[in-house]
Amino acid sequence: MAEDALTPEARALGEADAAELRGFTCSTGLWYEDEVQQFVRRQLIDRHGHRSPHSGHRVVGLELVGVGIIAVGSHESDYARHVGGTVLITHLEVVAVRIEYQGVVLPTVDPLEAGRPVTLGRYLMEVLLSDIAGHLDRQPFLKTIVARENAKSLALCDRIGLTRSSGVGDARYEQRMGRMAS
Repeated sequence: MAEDALTPEARALGEADAAELRGFTCSTGLWYEDEVQQFVRRQLIDRHGHRSPHSGHRVVGLELVGVGIIAVGSHESDYARHVGGTVLITHLEVVAVRIEYQGVVLPTVDPLEAGRPVTLGRYLMEVLLSDIAGHLDRQPFLKTIVARENAKSLALCDRIGLTRSSGVGDARYEQRMGRMAS
């Protein structure tokens, strides 16, 4: 694969993409990657159909002409406790890059930080954050659930502002919350 020819297009995904997502492969064999892969393959589009009307559930994909969907992410509105009540925030549900594109650098995308090239995963995250920012009815707060063993995702959470950690009832995971970094 020629990295300089890599120009993914972002688009909203839906029911028409279900068959392609059933074959989506993003796991290198780690248990938490297996769980993400199974979620994308078996639940993501069905969940979207059920939740979209009520929670603004969005599925965003990056696609390459002639290849198909190479990365996928989703988010929806949710509530969080806040001083004096609850606020509408965003639950970042899933972020996944097809295995053969993990770590691929996009040389045509300007780096956000000097000396740090933009990988496909970082690009997907920026696309998702832009999509989330388009929902002005939500506060600029995010939450997600991450496997405690997933150092890469935990570092990503730190970079995008999800720095507050709490348990979720399953010791393998933690919930991360915070203000969306701009």
